Amino acid sequence: MYPLYPWPGFYCDGFICRLIPDIQPWIVMVLSAFAIISVVPCFQYLTFRVYTSVVSVTDARFYVGQRAQHVILVISTAILVLNVVAFGVLGEEPSFVSEIYNTPEIKTLLDTRGGRVVIFGHPGDAGLFAHEVYLIFASVILILPVISLMMIYARRVIKSRERLASSRTHKVEDRLAKVFFIQIVSVIIFYCFPLIFFLGLMVIDTSIWPPWLLAIIRPMIIILLSLKSTVQSLIFLMKNPHYTKVNASF
Repeated sequence: MYPLYPWPGFYCDGFICRLIPDIQPWIVMVLSAFAIISVVPCFQYLTFRVYTSVVSVTDARFYVGQRAQHVILVISTAILVLNVVAFGVLGEEPSFVSEIYNTPEIKTLLDTRGGRVVIFGHPGDAGLFAHEVYLIFASVILILPVISLMMIYARRVIKSRERLASSRTHKVEDRLAKVFFIQIVSVIIFYCFPLIFFLGLMVIDTSIWPPWLLAIIRPMIIILLSLKSTVQSLIFLMKNPHYTKVNASF
């Protein structure tokens, strides 16, 4: 999926869109939303497990028990599922979309590359999809701070006991918690910010922006989103003590 600024919409160049050019927009939207959002509950669950392994064994003032974690996870997952459904329900094209398809830019894109274009309206007017954009913003505000605060506190716990003699197990847990803290920072940079800009610019009239600026923004957002998994993998590798020793030997 690629943004079509200044048009509020997406260009799908994937296998399904090329195989079925007339695929219904709601199918494209639901599949795209699931691909983007499905990683969040898994990452949130792993973060909670790391938090529990670090904080539960300490005299912690700020401790979120497993029952509370499960409640948070269920609520967060429900919010994310709602987003997937909203992508399909609110991602409908307007009745005048054929006029937009006949504009030189969109027509040339489809004639030369094929694929599927989903457009929600004129620049600055995303139609019903604007409600989904606001829902995404609200979801980020509700979910991200909880994960961040829990890992920040876990980081403080680790620092407070670094001076003390700890077992090998604690050292491994602390190292893993540090890695996940860095992972959260990478998620904010390579997932949250690009996603917010990716969708947020659809409710803004960017047709008045300089073309060169849009030419930079479009690929930059996709590059950042595409690098998320690579950066997270590199963090795990670079923080692995065995890999560090092997790398140092060279």
